[in-house]
Amino acid sequence: EYASLIYNQFYLYTDEICGRLTESLIIQHKEEVSRMLVNASSSVAQHIQLQSILLKDHSLAMQEQQSLLQRIYELRKLQEEEMMHIIQANSLQMKEHFLES
Repeated sequence: EYASLIYNQFYLYTDEICGRLTESLIIQHKEEVSRMLVNASSSVAQHIQLQSILLKDHSLAMQEQQSLLQRIYELRKLQEEEMMHIIQANSLQMKEHFLES
């Protein structure tokens, strides 16, 4: 009976130590996972911020390109109108010269 009592005390003591170690390991694991999640969250936030900056830069570049293309279109249109005036003037001069001849 004495041996059984000692066995039970040893068993309870061992069980308590294992419980504490398990709890300690769980807490350590939770802390490690929490650190990993915080680091991952920070990395994702930085990546999103960088992508946002890149998208803004790209948008500005596209707006500048669109503005330049619009300006080129307007200049070409003016050139075309000037050419039409020159052609009309030349045509009129040729008619007058032909009528005079």
